[in-house]
Amino acid sequence: GGLIYSGSLGQDVLGSFMDNINEFQDIPITLSGWSKIIDTRVKENSNIKVVVHDLSQEEYTKFISEYDIALIWYSDKQDDNVYNIGLASGKFFKHLSLGQPVIVNNVPGLAKEVRKNKLGVVINDLSELNTAVRTINTNYEFYVQNIKKIYEKRYDYQKVSKDFFDFMVNEAKGII
Repeated sequence: GGLIYSGSLGQDVLGSFMDNINEFQDIPITLSGWSKIIDTRVKENSNIKVVVHDLSQEEYTKFISEYDIALIWYSDKQDDNVYNIGLASGKFFKHLSLGQPVIVNNVPGLAKEVRKNKLGVVINDLSELNTAVRTINTNYEFYVQNIKKIYEKRYDYQKVSKDFFDFMVNEAKGII
């Protein structure tokens, strides 16, 4: 159980997280990823566990599936490309595919999608993390069931893109 952030542990992605790292209390979180964190504030925060690794997709999926809630965090305007990642976020879809509710910071695309489809909670900064975790835990089954329902209809690209690819194949064969 618990809260996990997975992905790059670099300043480019976690910049605003690091700047506000002492804004939440009593919420254990695992930061999991592939670059080393140099920022000493992480080591000073007893709520944070860091796991640095390079896992296969299967190992990664198994590892993150042990957690209840995913924190999807992208640097707040420190890197325009990262800030505007929106629905290009692979980890967003990976966590949804596991039925995990998400907490995202208020970045374009992700925030809108999470609010609109009730996939979790959007926060403006880390001072709201405690409340977001409580909100999800209080309504956990609602979020899980909602994610499963919406994921299959909207985000399961194998299923969603089948009609498109069938059309393209039939077009190429001259059937249409």
